[in-house]
Amino acid sequence: MDPAPVPLSALVNALRQAGLVGLTDTVAELSRVVGRQVETISLQVSNGCNIWVERLVEERQWDQAAQVEHALRSQPQIADLAGEIRPVLPVEVAAGLYAFPIPVRADLVVDSLLQRLLGAPGHGPCLPWFPLLCGGMGAYLRTLHELPLAPSLPRDLPSQNHVIATVRQSLTRAEVGSGSPALCALAKQVASLPRLHKHLVAALDRVATGTNHVLVHGRFSPAYALRPAIGVGDDPARLAAYVFGWLEATFAPPSYDVGYFIGELVEFVDVAREVADEEVERQCRAAARAFYVAYVTRATGTLPSDFPEQVASCAALKIVEHAIRFTSLYGEGGTATHRLLSVADALLDPEQELAQSLLGEARGRTNVI
Repeated sequence: MDPAPVPLSALVNALRQAGLVGLTDTVAELSRVVGRQVETISLQVSNGCNIWVERLVEERQWDQAAQVEHALRSQPQIADLAGEIRPVLPVEVAAGLYAFPIPVRADLVVDSLLQRLLGAPGHGPCLPWFPLLCGGMGAYLRTLHELPLAPSLPRDLPSQNHVIATVRQSLTRAEVGSGSPALCALAKQVASLPRLHKHLVAALDRVATGTNHVLVHGRFSPAYALRPAIGVGDDPARLAAYVFGWLEATFAPPSYDVGYFIGELVEFVDVAREVADEEVERQCRAAARAFYVAYVTRATGTLPSDFPEQVASCAALKIVEHAIRFTSLYGEGGTATHRLLSVADALLDPEQELAQSLLGEARGRTNVI
């Protein structure tokens, strides 16, 4: 597949051949984000549904994504999970091209936050349902993690996803000095923060050698959730959402997905602080607490006593992976990457206000963890 943006006509043809778009349906492109690794496209179909498309730009990603799609499709109970939060598994429509059909018109959950933080003119307050929805996503994630799956699934999925591999390679760069000068400099920055480096190594070790692994989404976060648009399909007062993505699913400790979600909200908190938007900061803090508490209180099994610390380590891992991607895209990261590393490191200090406000309430729930 050509690295240039894929034309809409080619997308529609692929979707028709896969049976996701009818011959008489018309398709309009709502948005498109072209990255160096993934191109994301939102399509509106005349029959009222949305189709989100992820196109993997790098061919080396194709085999792993196809492996994930096939493995997940072999487990129908994943897609059959009932509730307000609904999984939408990928459908491969061409090499490196995956569709996620949504039955109603839907918007990204984080759109209102992003538009406000970016200073979109006339954008009003954050919607009050955001923390409640994140709480629902926490309960859904715990159900997913406890879902009985075929014993063969761990062997059918890749042993690590791109997030884990990226951070692991970065730590290696610090040791051997390989890679671009910008990435080597970033790796040395990570190595110069002993607490952060220690937690990253521990998180990667748990992924590689730990027990009690579960199926993880890979990038479980508000950025991979869609909410029905107002006035279509579902009642907008309900907390319904569709979870898409899934192309980096693997088997890992449950703290990986939980930490990834909280790590993204921590980044929103940091941006809100930078632009002095106290309302967004409050919403994101409340969302992180609601998500975490819903996850741990939904438990039917047990969680390890150090689960909050594991989650903090994985949240830091997510933030560091973002810093690595930023540096890969733009070269020397400068202030932006330094800020991300500082946020990741601060999250690991239980005495810091950020860690206390986001995880403090849940850390005290010793009866369930």
